[in-house]
Amino acid sequence: MQLVNIIKPTHRCNLACKYCYNEDIRHPVMTLEFLEKTIKDTFDYANDKKVFTYVHFIWHGGEPMLPGISFYENVVAFQEKYSNGIRYLNALQTNGTLITQRLCDFIKKINFSCPYLSMDLKI
Repeated sequence: MQLVNIIKPTHRCNLACKYCYNEDIRHPVMTLEFLEKTIKDTFDYANDKKVFTYVHFIWHGGEPMLPGISFYENVVAFQEKYSNGIRYLNALQTNGTLITQRLCDFIKKINFSCPYLSMDLKI
């Protein structure tokens, strides 16, 4: 069975869509400490329930690429540290404006699926 965890590492966005309701400024990017706790708690839950063989992390936002590739290098390091034999997959839901060759190389190298693209139109 698959466990899906949708995580919002930032509420910030690089677009200014008029329909967007998100103007929260408390903590613009998830801290590494909270990121580690979130990943650890996800795998602890999956291991504790003993029915999950797979965890699907969906990184959502805001724009989840604003924290940068180094943020996701930490994601993978924490997942390797806490997965305890449970397989996992990562996916980004992005507006696509920050996709670069470096990001594509990173996605290809590690355990990320191709990004889910949203159509954020300036209206």
